[in-house]
Amino acid sequence: MSLDINRPDLTVGVVGTGAMGRGIAQVTAQGGIKAILFDAVQGGAAKAKAGILDTLKGLVAKGRLTDADVAKTEANLGVASTLDDLKACHVIVEAVFENLEVKQKLFGELEAVVSPETIIASNTSSIRISSIARALKHRERVCGMHYFNPVPLMKLVEVIRAADTAQWVVAAMTALGQRQTRVPVVVGDTPGYGAAYTDNINSSSGTQVSYRIVVMAAIRNGVAIAVWLEGPDDTSFPSLPFLDHPSFIDLDIAIGGVVDDLVNSIQWRSSTLRP
Repeated sequence: MSLDINRPDLTVGVVGTGAMGRGIAQVTAQGGIKAILFDAVQGGAAKAKAGILDTLKGLVAKGRLTDADVAKTEANLGVASTLDDLKACHVIVEAVFENLEVKQKLFGELEAVVSPETIIASNTSSIRISSIARALKHRERVCGMHYFNPVPLMKLVEVIRAADTAQWVVAAMTALGQRQTRVPVVVGDTPGYGAAYTDNINSSSGTQVSYRIVVMAAIRNGVAIAVWLEGPDDTSFPSLPFLDHPSFIDLDIAIGGVVDDLVNSIQWRSSTLRP
């Protein structure tokens, strides 16, 4: 079995239209793929579509997109009033809140609607995919597709392979991430997929500032490859290579034991990001 991600009629359903769902739908539609939004709250999907278009029109005003770009994206955005409206989707990405029972119930409802070949993925960042899929008949077509917030800016997406996930599903979702202009990395089914470490580090001005350093479990050839920095004033400094712009801070980061546990004692001695 396989799914051609480049097929012209490829359709992706997005269930849950909060910040993550909107972002996933946006990068999907901008990638030339039909994206259908669904939310359990009446009117939520339509509101999300309008919000996406407002964001894109703001980028037109800033000269980053054209009216034609927005029109093409709008043509790829659809709204579903019921889960049954998603039955023709080739892929469905769930982006509801982090509750195992809610996700299990939703996945069961989706399995009853879509075909056995439809890939069903979860954007969860803290729940095992195998737990979500435990009661399903076709667990082989279930995986994780963990995007980072804000989705349009954060290039990394983790394709999470559970014990029962078929290889063709992993391959298809990796290709989907690429069509969405993301950087897909295949990871194991481990809750959390990342770790946090707080330390005092020196900014380029020499001022000591406390940052929350989130090291995402993106491992390529034994090396962790992404860092997300959050400042004390909630200002975020996303790092390369997954953004189109670097952080404007020079950092010398020493990451300790909590990361060692995550990446089998891989240590980062330093990371310097320059404008």
